[in-house]
Amino acid sequence: LKMNDLSPEKKMNNLKSDDDDGGDGKIKLQRSVSLLNGITIIIGCIIGSGIFVSPKGVHEHSGSVGLSMIIWIFGGLFAALGAYCYAELGTLIRKSGGDYAYITEAFGPFVGFIRLWIEAIVIRPCSATITALTFAKYALVPLFGDCQQVYAEPIWATFIQDILTYAKIIALVLIIVTGLVMAFLTSSGSFDNIFDGTSTDAGEISLALYSGLFAYNGWNYLNFIVEELKNPKRNLPLAIAISCSLVTVIYCLTNLAFYAVISPKEFLEADATAMTFANKVYGSFAWIMPIFVAFATVGSCNGVILTASRLFFVGGREGQMPQALTLISLKYMTPVPAVILTGLLSCVFLLLSSNIYSLINYIQIVNWLAISLAMLSLFQLRRKLPDAPRTIKVNLIFPFVFLVGCLFLVVVPVVAAPIDTIIGLGITFTSVPIYFLFIKHRPEVLSNFSSSVSMFTQKFFLAVPEEGEEELQMTTTPDSQLAIVSDSKLKDPADTEIHLNEDQCKKGENGKNKTDIHDSGELKLERSITLLNGVNIIIGVIIGSGIFISPKGVHEKAGSVGLSLILWVCGGIFAALGSYCYSELGTLISDSGGDYAYIRKAYGPMIAFIRLWVEVIIIRPCSIAVISLTFSKYILVLVFQNCPIPEYAEPLLACCLILLLTWINSQSVRWSTRIQDVTTYAKLLALVLVIITGIVMLFITNSGSFDDAFSGTSMNAGDISLALYSALFAYNGWNYLNFIVEEIQNPKRNLPLAIAISCTTVTVIYTLTNVAFYAVIPPHEFIATDATATTFAEKVYGPAAWIMPVFVALSTIGSCNGTILTTSRLYFVGAREGHMPETMTLISMKHRTPFPATIITGILSCLFLLLSQNIFTLINCVQVVNWLAIAVATLCVFHFRRTMPNAPRVIKVNLIFPILFFAGCIFLVVVPIIAEPTDTAIGIVIMLSGIPVYFLFIKFRPEFISRFSEKTTVSMQKLLMAIPEVKS
Repeated sequence: LKMNDLSPEKKMNNLKSDDDDGGDGKIKLQRSVSLLNGITIIIGCIIGSGIFVSPKGVHEHSGSVGLSMIIWIFGGLFAALGAYCYAELGTLIRKSGGDYAYITEAFGPFVGFIRLWIEAIVIRPCSATITALTFAKYALVPLFGDCQQVYAEPIWATFIQDILTYAKIIALVLIIVTGLVMAFLTSSGSFDNIFDGTSTDAGEISLALYSGLFAYNGWNYLNFIVEELKNPKRNLPLAIAISCSLVTVIYCLTNLAFYAVISPKEFLEADATAMTFANKVYGSFAWIMPIFVAFATVGSCNGVILTASRLFFVGGREGQMPQALTLISLKYMTPVPAVILTGLLSCVFLLLSSNIYSLINYIQIVNWLAISLAMLSLFQLRRKLPDAPRTIKVNLIFPFVFLVGCLFLVVVPVVAAPIDTIIGLGITFTSVPIYFLFIKHRPEVLSNFSSSVSMFTQKFFLAVPEEGEEELQMTTTPDSQLAIVSDSKLKDPADTEIHLNEDQCKKGENGKNKTDIHDSGELKLERSITLLNGVNIIIGVIIGSGIFISPKGVHEKAGSVGLSLILWVCGGIFAALGSYCYSELGTLISDSGGDYAYIRKAYGPMIAFIRLWVEVIIIRPCSIAVISLTFSKYILVLVFQNCPIPEYAEPLLACCLILLLTWINSQSVRWSTRIQDVTTYAKLLALVLVIITGIVMLFITNSGSFDDAFSGTSMNAGDISLALYSALFAYNGWNYLNFIVEEIQNPKRNLPLAIAISCTTVTVIYTLTNVAFYAVIPPHEFIATDATATTFAEKVYGPAAWIMPVFVALSTIGSCNGTILTTSRLYFVGAREGHMPETMTLISMKHRTPFPATIITGILSCLFLLLSQNIFTLINCVQVVNWLAIAVATLCVFHFRRTMPNAPRVIKVNLIFPILFFAGCIFLVVVPIIAEPTDTAIGIVIMLSGIPVYFLFIKFRPEFISRFSEKTTVSMQKLLMAIPEVKS
């Protein structure tokens, strides 16, 4: 990876220097934080979880309303005093890192590292953890109502800090106004004798002060990102002064409002203070309060992660953290590795304590010890740098008083909460051996490992160290080198160009044809799908929702265990037979589009359009909808357990999954295939776990399923065909790799191999999985349960049963992802042939994906979520039309044998196989017309509606539609930075 030198006179706007006025040509963090941003960052960090959880802790330890209010006022004054002292330090030493930078400057790297260790390993991750837990507590209150909250550990912190700050201020103003009004209308009894029950224990008072000061935590966070602050000499002290004053006033008034409505006894009983307040005064509109609180905690969590990541970055720059943390993303100009590490550490802390108040005390003891040390640096810097210009020069009495207060907050809790204190101090002093072993005298092997990790991180995130003129060579192959050049004319980091040399454009990495730029000047889809990717795509699409929901449908219609297992084996054989026939078609015609491409070449555009119409209007969107609903079902069963699931929760969550995967597929084929690989391994692991457990249980217990395996067998041909439908739905996806042939490496070899390996593997796994299910679940329970795998897990895994819904969810994610990937290519190929709007032929110049086609796939799938609440009706509706279309596609084998008898065929099937397969498809079409006439009729009507659509809008397209399509295409090209497949 080679960074070209940047000329001082021509730089990207975002490559600012550390100086306030000019530039030095180096890549630095961007100075984009204004005074208003600074105020909202401080207020956003302070007003987070603290004001909504600390009132209980303050009241619990103080014992009275009066002392609680005094502590809230004192806490605000104390934080303002500390902020005033920090303003001198921040304007004197204009480096990011806050007190870590000040301590390092004053006392050297060893003491500085101890502070860094405390802040990076304990304080910041723990703060983010508490904020995230509070978010979960309030977000889940309106969802669960009176039910028990099962899991309360999500972290969602992706909103803009300014907007969230305004949201939380609105929430607090709403509380204050309502509370003041209620104070004059009613009496909660809180102010009758405000000092009744006041604690006189110094330890309890200090713990109460801890809880109060936790709510003010964040007053010094702007100091950690000084290098990204515009005009820090002016804006830093101003932002601190404005923020601390506002927060103190708001906090005191908020607590008065709480006490005006909530009695002291209710304070101690409520886990969600603001929610209790809202229930009392807002009635049916109480749901608005947890929404505001959730916004507040997200903003605070966002601010903590923002500032904490810069601490890791600065530590890495000083050589006291891994080199990889010094890397800055070329595109976003942010320390991406440092941000990711911050989030991961915060998640780890979620496992350490379930008591939010223990976490508060645990953090604060260590935090105030570190702040005490930082305050000493002010005295040290006065001694070392007496003549340095200081924008703010505080009277030394203020840092002295603040230092005494900090020491009080450190010493007293040693007696009151010794265990938390010992843990905190223990982690603090672990930094000493770490410093000498890994920083001061770092072994050579560790340095080499750090360099390797840093190199890999640069490649993975497209990031470089802060100093832009330092060049780091990164060669993938002798004849293939990637050079990232920051053009001086570009004004946005997203415009950074990636140049490939001529050799790489022709051969790609390792000499393979993997790039998109061809000698003919054409822009094509990238051939990036290997044999392993192909196998994973087929298995990933097949093993989705079907194996976890179809067992119920198969057993319900088949009537017996024996016939059900026979149908599962028949389903696998039938899918394998179809795959075998499709292998000949796929290797003979190497166009993407699957059976649409084969029908078009065999029978012309009209019949092909009808097939396309069926596939894109019914089959694919409906399949994606069914799979995503299954994902929702298993996730929500895990979350709500014994509580009723809200009516719209399932389709809403399913919609979120579809939109997320749509975005991923629009961004990168490699991202999509990586998801496919990971989820495929996860679902295979889940099914292997089920199989092994079931076989063991088969020999240990007797569920009664195999006592009379054929008892109750249905003799109705319609029921049997519908049972086979449900089984075949679980095998759906065996032909999906044929839809992306143009993106497969060496398709003549890899396509048939991938199909053969996948279908054999899935058939064996499916049959054994159903045997395992029957070994544990009696037949009558098959019909009673909506989540077969969950019922299985509850019976055999006990408290660890939660793992099964997680595996099932991963399984459905992979299936949904693979279906969206292949469906978007069907739209793309159809548009290329003039059967879909021209817009869908566009390929993103940046991502090399059919962006518009992917987006329309996601939107149509979401629409199908509104059409049916019965997942099995959706399956039957899809399958009837699907097998009719597959039957037509199978006839193409005979057509090409007649019209292209001498064409070279990698695979040439015996014609008895397509005959048998065609007969089976016709059976699956005809019989359900009698058994389920309504669903069948709906499917056939929609299919036949393709005929007038073809003649009106394809064959004889009106001129105004053509003009509208052209204008839409041009607009989409500009909007999405996309172009058609072939350049003019």
